[in-house]
Amino acid sequence: VFVRSIPRPQLMEQVAEKLVLIDPSTGDGKPVRSFSDLDAQGCWITRDKLGVSAVELEYRGVAVACAVSVSFAHPASPNSTSQCAVLELMRGAALRVQIVCPPEARLIFEIRPLPAASASIHPESTNRQERADMRPGRDPTSDRLTVAFFSTGASATTESEVPSAQPFRQSNRARPRPDPYGKKAPSYNGAGGEYAPFSAPMPQHWSTPPQCIPSQGCSLVDLTDDADLFQKLERCLSATADPSRLGCDRDSSERGTYSALKLAAAWRIEHPTRWQRYRAAVAEVAEDGRRIRATKCAVKFRPAWHDATSALPPALDVANNEALLVHGTLNTWILTILADGFNERLSHRGLCGRGSYLAEDPGKVDQYTDEDREYAGPEAPLHELHKRLFPQGRSHPSSVRYMFICRVVLGHAIRSRDGFMSLDHQADFDVDCNGEERELAEIPGVSPRARFHAWVVETGGAVERCQEVVQFHADRIFPEYLLAYRRVYND
Repeated sequence: VFVRSIPRPQLMEQVAEKLVLIDPSTGDGKPVRSFSDLDAQGCWITRDKLGVSAVELEYRGVAVACAVSVSFAHPASPNSTSQCAVLELMRGAALRVQIVCPPEARLIFEIRPLPAASASIHPESTNRQERADMRPGRDPTSDRLTVAFFSTGASATTESEVPSAQPFRQSNRARPRPDPYGKKAPSYNGAGGEYAPFSAPMPQHWSTPPQCIPSQGCSLVDLTDDADLFQKLERCLSATADPSRLGCDRDSSERGTYSALKLAAAWRIEHPTRWQRYRAAVAEVAEDGRRIRATKCAVKFRPAWHDATSALPPALDVANNEALLVHGTLNTWILTILADGFNERLSHRGLCGRGSYLAEDPGKVDQYTDEDREYAGPEAPLHELHKRLFPQGRSHPSSVRYMFICRVVLGHAIRSRDGFMSLDHQADFDVDCNGEERELAEIPGVSPRARFHAWVVETGGAVERCQEVVQFHADRIFPEYLLAYRRVYND
């Protein structure tokens, strides 16, 4: 791990040479630098329109403490842009994300150093003052950037360019060690023999400054006035697999009286602590993935659900099987999940054990909710929740129910239909590890041992309506949106 101060244009060109845009339909790819121009702000802008609505961006260089933010310029309003993907290059080579944007749009790539890198690097300089002056980011006195590179090749430390992709390996002493609770560092600083705190950049579309986060740890951003995002969330809510089955399943508390779900209010959950834990869990899943030789199970969801959720920022981490799924629960649990996230230790036993259950069908999770009729008084159980959701000037929409849209990392998932046996292994391979239904089985042929990261229950056996996902590690789930909705009754 080493630090180098290099000219900003040189970094822009070298990283852009290792970024490859791939057309999924043909598999063809070409470096971003070959079809883009560098503007005065240091961003690469494609010369021509994209021509397709979905492409993949892959980084083929070594790990470097930079991030690439991808946005697109709206065809009707060139001065207006929307972010569609973020790629963290310090996670190593062969990183890939999916980009979804209008075919007539032009892409904008912004390459910037990560500010958290200064706590996890050992500068080459032995002079204390020189090391203190080497801060990641733009140097105000010169057009140079101080960037951390990660490599084991001796030649890499003497060259001034971003090397080509090589296996990312470190000694046991310097190996990143993600901790889901953020108490220890995922990287070794080399100088003092201590670990620095895990730090992942906050999503760029969040609007609450860190110093304005309320004391309970999360900020609830009302999305009622954000017409574009509200419409996207409404589309997600309406992506029910079969509206005729609303209120007809075995778990429904109210049968056959309603035919649709309509969005009444929505909030974005901005919880920095939970986000750090989630990103640490994703890093841990990615580290396991580098040791797993078996083919990763590519989890596919219904096209209607995939299309609806792919429009929500930021873009999903395809390499680690990240997905957006829904979870419905009783009103009395909403405030707890907002503050502390999910907790599989409090889960009741379901069909597939004691985990957190999520689904690709809002109509499925709707049957586990209850009605919130009106604003609760000071002595009512929901008063604290209502104070946060409906502050002064915001009225209670009345007769609503709640569900979460959650970001979930599935990693190397195991599939099943009957809730017991794997679809991808021999007939007697049990999904559960020890019969206690709290942890998944070990992945065969992996040393050191690693367990499956999620359980995907497919239709055709124990479940009929839609795919369900069971996650036994709460840090692998990030509640991203809270939806308040009404049932549309037939009468």
